[in-house]
Amino acid sequence: MTNPIRFSAAALAFAAVLGTAAPAAAQQTASADARAEILAALKLTKVAGSVLDFGDLIISNNTGNYTLTLDPSTMQVACPTGLVCTGVTSGAQFHVEGQGGKQVRVDLPLAATLTNGSGGSLTADTFTMSSPTSNAIGNTTVKELSLDANGLIQNDGAGNPLLKNKLDGSGNPIPVKTITLDPTTQDAYFTVGANLNIPGTAAVGVYQGTFNVSVDYN
Repeated sequence: MTNPIRFSAAALAFAAVLGTAAPAAAQQTASADARAEILAALKLTKVAGSVLDFGDLIISNNTGNYTLTLDPSTMQVACPTGLVCTGVTSGAQFHVEGQGGKQVRVDLPLAATLTNGSGGSLTADTFTMSSPTSNAIGNTTVKELSLDANGLIQNDGAGNPLLKNKLDGSGNPIPVKTITLDPTTQDAYFTVGANLNIPGTAAVGVYQGTFNVSVDYN
């Protein structure tokens, strides 16, 4: 009569072994670096007295359309056949101040309208820039976040968001210029030029207009 008792005890012991919880896995810890950099605020001003001036023009052949190019590096115009170009020409000069050694993106306008106050207008476009102080100028494109089909931000696998070129209405990347601030003086100067489109039928008069330039850290 002792076998059932022994059997029951063994069964209970076996059940107790099966019911024992496995020890929890040891907690794991990892560390990551964090950083921030506070930059000097950017300040952009137009150099006093400077203006984008295409000079004085005479249309000698009113049957054509003309494009006058003002080179910002020389502040001179390339005068096409059919126009007589006289007078003083100049580019618009700007001064940007900020964090020395940093690259700054310069956003130039796509176009600007000049009017003569009597209903006539001319269009300036193809804006470009140069630096009289030899600050490094580069070319880049406007960027935006890359999203997946669900509208979520894509990353490179290391947790960094992916960027892609922002496109214009024609599906082309939007170009922008950059300039590097001098590490010692913490500033840069640049000059803006453009093309002026002149129909052969343009009316006599003084044509004036304004355009905006903006800067931001790249």
